[in-house]
Amino acid sequence: DRFVDEASFHSPVTHWRQLAMSAASVTRPIGPESWQCGTVKTIKLSQAVITRSEKGVSSSKSLDALPTLRDGITEANNWKIHGYMRDTRVVAERLRESLVETNEEIKALNRCKESLEKALEHKRKDIALNQHSTFLRQTRPVREKEPDGADELLSAERVHLFALKKRLEGCLQRVHQQLHRLAGLRAQLCSAIQERSRVLDLICHSRSSLLANSSKEKSEKNSFRRPTSPMPDPLSSFSPFSAAVLSESATARQQSAALRSEAVSAIAHTTRLQRASHLSVNDGLTQKLAETITLKQHLKMGVGDTRVATHRAEHWYDIQNLARGYAMGPVAASDITTREKLNRPIVRIYQRHPGSDLTEAKQLIKAAYRLDNSIANTKRNIGLLKLTKDRLEEDVRDKKAAAVIDGKIVRLRRSRGDHRWVMGTAVC
Repeated sequence: DRFVDEASFHSPVTHWRQLAMSAASVTRPIGPESWQCGTVKTIKLSQAVITRSEKGVSSSKSLDALPTLRDGITEANNWKIHGYMRDTRVVAERLRESLVETNEEIKALNRCKESLEKALEHKRKDIALNQHSTFLRQTRPVREKEPDGADELLSAERVHLFALKKRLEGCLQRVHQQLHRLAGLRAQLCSAIQERSRVLDLICHSRSSLLANSSKEKSEKNSFRRPTSPMPDPLSSFSPFSAAVLSESATARQQSAALRSEAVSAIAHTTRLQRASHLSVNDGLTQKLAETITLKQHLKMGVGDTRVATHRAEHWYDIQNLARGYAMGPVAASDITTREKLNRPIVRIYQRHPGSDLTEAKQLIKAAYRLDNSIANTKRNIGLLKLTKDRLEEDVRDKKAAAVIDGKIVRLRRSRGDHRWVMGTAVC
């Protein structure tokens, strides 16, 4: 503008027009024209500068900073900082809630782990009891060691218990892995809370500042309104690390709850199956014990019958010996009476005629031979009866020993079925 005014000032047309106007209104100046032109030029220049200054002032009123700029900037930054702190406090509160829930889940999972360990200990005790029952049955007499239904039940119970033990061990291993994962997430949550809390030194940490409005507070006490968090941003209050930790911890808690439900179901299922197999083996052993006792009673009756038969045979043996003695006559010739002799007077008189031979001697010899055979048979029968009686008595002793062992096993299994005993102790 200044250059335009100077150009217009030096323009000849403008100059002569101004001189004509001045000449018409005033008298011709006395001073030199150069002197007057310089003064006019200075005046015009001052007017241009004044106009420029006024324009600068008017533009500065809308563009330049006010005297309260410093306070305004400070207040705006403080509001920004307060908003960031409030948002960070919301994030920190969500992290603390997640930390509390994670701690509670760890506690619940630890209780579940203890239940699994207790159930697994019960299965180990059942396996040890099964092995000891099998060992005790191996101490039975040789006659009673033949495999029976009780041995099959014990073998099936052992296989079943090992399968249940394997299932519980797998579940316990998954629980240990989940506890390790939750512990790592808890450490990450603590780290995230510590990192987010670095900017919360000048703000209230109370949960009451995050409660819902007063009307809702009156209707529902201790009801916490969960504020919504912004999108994860490395430069915002809700960092990607905090978002990732919150998401992973929520997923881990859901998986932990499902794992606890699975563990409770596994414990109940294995306990039910173990009790059923335990009762089945006890019933089998009880039935075998009853059968053994029944057989032992029948054997005792057989022993009694054999003893009676032996007594009768021995009595008959004595009678047969006595009859043989009577049939053979006296041993000494001096003890033979005249009527017993083969050449007694009546026989000699009878034999005076021809064809009067008598078979008395042959009949006596034949009778003696038959008596000897009958005595030998009776003696052999007596020996067989005694041998049979000995075998029966031996079988009775074996049955008694087997019944004692089976009864001891049944009492042992019943007394230790509640698992209130320490492994490694002596089993009676």
